[in-house]
Amino acid sequence: MRALIADKHDLFRQGLVTILRELSTEEPSILEIANFSGLTSLMADAQFDIVIIGMNIMNEETLDKLSAFRRDHPDVPFLCIIEAPTQQLIDELRSYHLNGIIEKAA
Repeated sequence: MRALIADKHDLFRQGLVTILRELSTEEPSILEIANFSGLTSLMADAQFDIVIIGMNIMNEETLDKLSAFRRDHPDVPFLCIIEAPTQQLIDELRSYHLNGIIEKAA
C-alpha cells in the first residue's frame, strides 16, 4: 500500500501511520506532509492507494486542486480529517467527491 497523509499535527499523522501499518498485509509506503506547499507536486508525481488530508491545511485553492486530483484519480480513496464538522462543511466536502470524512476529536 502506498499512502499519503497530510495534516499539520505530527501526533495525529503518526496515529494514522500506525493504523495503516496494522491494517496492511505488507509494509506500507507512507508519505507524510505537514502543509500544503509540497502536496500538489507529491500528488501529481506519485501514485497512491489512499490519500488522507487534514482540513487544517486546506484553503480554496487547495480544494480546487484536490478536486482536480479526484477527477484525474477517481479510483484512489480520498479521506478528509476535520476537527469540528458542521453539516454545511460536510456537504461542501462531499461536493469534492471525497470517499469519507474522519472526525478529529479528543
